[in-house]
Amino acid sequence: MRKTVLCPYFRQEFDRVEGWCEEMERRGLRLVQFNGQFAVLERGEPRETRYRYCAVEAGMDESFERERLKYEDFGWELLYNTTLHVGHSGEYCLARTADPAAVEMYTDKESFGALASKQLFISAVVLAVLIAINVFRFLRICQTGLTELVEYERRVLPLLILLPLLLCCLIYAALCTQRTSRRLEADALDREYDPKEVRLRCIFLTCEGALVIAAIAALLLLYLA
Repeated sequence: MRKTVLCPYFRQEFDRVEGWCEEMERRGLRLVQFNGQFAVLERGEPRETRYRYCAVEAGMDESFERERLKYEDFGWELLYNTTLHVGHSGEYCLARTADPAAVEMYTDKESFGALASKQLFISAVVLAVLIAINVFRFLRICQTGLTELVEYERRVLPLLILLPLLLCCLIYAALCTQRTSRRLEADALDREYDPKEVRLRCIFLTCEGALVIAAIAALLLLYLA
């Protein structure tokens, strides 16, 4: 029997994702694949399993099959639809093993650090643009008054509120990636399962999803008006 649940971590937080998958295995829930931020889990026997992101060439089904057979020789099962893109180094896919004697897998520090820096920079630039737009709107309020602004731009105001909130969510995701990069650099990856953190993350991701839906609805209303 399969079930779909919200994965509480961004894919770039690979060590936290690995730890979460390992905890699911202890509960008898085996990862099948990711669908966006959701994970498809299959009921099975509880077991101690290691999950690791491994460098692969998984652009085509044939290349993925070659990679799967290669990792199988080392005692690892490569999982489909779990890809993480890491800069110019290509792709990483999630693999698992229940064999304690299987060779350990490692993540490329340099490529992941570059990904974290790029994600944070892009998010910061876009947020700066939105802040500039909102400063301009604030100056207009000072000149014309809030009543007049709402009268002529009432359909635009929801977007002016929602978009900065969404960009703050992106900044938070970028900071999470940056923290993962620092843990990787310090050889201090954290795969410990924290129930409180998982609950807070689920609340955050639910709110983020609601913001996305609200922003799309505001755009549609603006377009159809």
